[in-house]
Formats: sequence, structure tokens, C-alpha cells
Amino acid sequence: AQIKTWLGAAAGSPRGSLGYALAESGEPVQTILIPAGCDLTLTNLDLLSSVKVVVQNGGKLTLRDSVVQGVVEVEQGGTFSMNYDSTSSKFLTGAAINGQLRLKSGAVLENAAVSSDSSRDAKNTQPVVAVLGNATVKGYVFLKGDQAQTGTTYAGRTGLLVSGSTLTLSQGALLA
Repeated sequence: AQIKTWLGAAAGSPRGSLGYALAESGEPVQTILIPAGCDLTLTNLDLLSSVKVVVQNGGKLTLRDSVVQGVVEVEQGGTFSMNYDSTSSKFLTGAAINGQLRLKSGAVLENAAVSSDSSRDAKNTQPVVAVLGNATVKGYVFLKGDQAQTGTTYAGRTGLLVSGSTLTLSQGALLA
């Protein structure tokens, strides 16, 4: 819970990596827990498809210049942010979720610019963000899926799927 920043590599260097690539679209087999009291920022790191990050109640995860090939699962009371600098209150670019962000009941998605860059992987048609319970948006959240590539059979990916669940926008929140 005391770790604040996980730097995969120095700025300007190739990203560091964690985990390994799974064959096809298997579920991750390695888990990183972000516990209560932990406010962790992952910077310049590739989380490969074997890795699942679980943000627990009272934990917060922020992605900067990092790519998730696996899964980020936010549990009740956990918070997720991406491509946002809270110090300067500015949105950034550089992080992507090519796997999936899963919001369970009680999860919070706050100040995030969530995008995917998995258009080269025709097998990945899951939505970038899946709401699996009653989750909440705080601040400004921007979601972008993948478009199908011209001349391919790839269907693309939607940015958000809310099915049998509820996504509540807090007062003053924006979802685009």
C-alpha cells in the first residue's frame, strides 16, 4: 500500500513489461492487488495478457504511458483513472487498454481518457470498458473503442458495454 509509483522504464526508453503473452484470448493467470490505502500510478509499463490488476476497496490505480493487454478489475470502493495528471488537472495521452477494464458494483471511474489500440488483433472484439455492476463516473471520462480496419474482417471494439448494470454519473460528471 506504500508504493506510489511503479516506473517501468525511464522516460524516452522502451517500456518495461510485466507478465507474458497468453495464447489466444485466455483469462489472466497472474494477479496484482491494489489494496486499501494504495494510490498507485503505473508509468511506462506494458502489462501483458497474463496479468490481471485488481483494485480493491479503498485502492486507486492510475495509468500513464502504460498499455494493458490483460484485465484491470475495479471492485467495490476501488477507483481507476487513466491519462490524467491530477497535479496539473490536465488530460494526457499515451496509455491504452487493449485488454479490458471491468467495473464491478461500487467501482469508480474518475477523470480518465480510456482508449484502445488493439485494432491489429482481429480476435479481440470485447468492449474496452465493461460495467459488471452498479458503477460510478466522477469528473470527466472519455472512452474510445477501436474502429474496424479497412479491408479486414475485424469488427472493431465498442468503448463501453453496460448490460444488466447501471453506470451513474455523479453531479458535474461528463461521459463522452
